[in-house]
Amino acid sequence: MTTVNYDRAVSYYDETRGFRPGVSERYRHAVLELTGADTRAIDLLTYRELPVSCRTMVDRRAQRMFRSDWALPEPIHRTAARMLYDWLERDCPNADEPAERRMLFRAIIARF
Repeated sequence: MTTVNYDRAVSYYDETRGFRPGVSERYRHAVLELTGADTRAIDLLTYRELPVSCRTMVDRRAQRMFRSDWALPEPIHRTAARMLYDWLERDCPNADEPAERRMLFRAIIARF
């Protein structure tokens, strides 16, 4: 299944530290198939996300606007935010340029 990432910082993390493309989808299919399901993926919707800059998304992460950030202890969150800002300054030359991406909403259908 395609992972939906709402910002380029998360996309960068997934591309460099997450599963290789397609691995997580194959994993989901395999788990379902181990339970006896026949599976298939269908693309339900493609759309363009609103243009947003890397800096805006890093600011949103630093402000804990995403649910995945809420449970992090403050020292860990502060360190992670600092690392994101460091990455932004070091590796993101167009940090203030809004970018638009095409997104895909895919479902895995399982029949038992």
